[in-house]
Amino acid sequence: MFDSISLLPKVNNSCFLDCEYCMVIQELELEKKGQLPSTTMPLEMIEKMCEMSIGYNKWFFSYLGGEPLMNGKEYFKNMFDIIQAQSEKYYTPYTHRVTTNGLLLDDEWIQLLNEHNCKLIFSYDGLGFGKKGSKKAHDLIAKYAKDIHVVQVVVSATNCAHIVDIYKELEALGIRRINTQYEIYASEEDYLNFAKHTIELFKYIDSLEKVKTSLFLYNDAKAIAAGKLASINGGEFINSRLLADYVIDYDGEIRNALNARTNGYAHYGNINTFTHFNDLMTTETTKYVLRDYVNAMKAFGDLEKIAYVTRGGGYPGDRFGIRCEDAPHVPKLKCYKILLEHFGMKL
Repeated sequence: MFDSISLLPKVNNSCFLDCEYCMVIQELELEKKGQLPSTTMPLEMIEKMCEMSIGYNKWFFSYLGGEPLMNGKEYFKNMFDIIQAQSEKYYTPYTHRVTTNGLLLDDEWIQLLNEHNCKLIFSYDGLGFGKKGSKKAHDLIAKYAKDIHVVQVVVSATNCAHIVDIYKELEALGIRRINTQYEIYASEEDYLNFAKHTIELFKYIDSLEKVKTSLFLYNDAKAIAAGKLASINGGEFINSRLLADYVIDYDGEIRNALNARTNGYAHYGNINTFTHFNDLMTTETTKYVLRDYVNAMKAFGDLEKIAYVTRGGGYPGDRFGIRCEDAPHVPKLKCYKILLEHFGMKL
């Protein structure tokens, strides 16, 4: 029996934005050309996920897209009811969240999410940056600040020089938590630039008498430097769930990454061919992924310690979710080195 399982239902492949860093951008392009239909995950698949998770002490659902809210309020209400019923049937508590660009939010959405205790993750690029940095998004964050669990900021070459200003913007709007994700396709030069500007943000937070807006990246770097890996919250440094973390696509395909499905990489089969998620632990594909994950921790010289403490820096894949075998994410590791040294970690 395992303590918890993380399920990431990809409830659709549709979105009205086309962010250049999106991990499913190829699917969105195919949909726009009429080569891939707009698809919605059947609700029976949600029930199947619960049945395949019997025996875990806790379920964690994270609803993804595309843009999940495009499925509509009735879909989400029915999905929440199914999970609640399954939770009661199998005596298994659960937590859940939805990651959205937020542009479809209104009072009814907020009421629905709050009623079902579904945490709202608002994806935002900062005012004036990227497709998610519109004035409308800014105003919605201001309106629903107390209802937003976390604002998720993708740090890219476009906005990294303004990361301090983005933090101050969200701080002024009353946001309590900010999570960041470095653009996974960035170059080594970009990552060193990310580190430079992130340190500026760290210094700003250091200067505050009272921190009102928690930055997960700051807290996690500080925890790692102090040897407190159990305190990690953000997910940028470490994927704590490792192989018990499944993306379930709208057609039932199981992957360990949200990618464009252009090949068989990180593909575990289809949810309809298994009776329990534990069955995935012994598949040849899973063994292959785990082997590569372990090998990705093997770096040398001044990056070796960082590779081990951050589990190889995560997967370095390109925009199609493809990565070189047996390779640590060196650009990320070099960035992490600078961040961890800020808190006195000896490397």
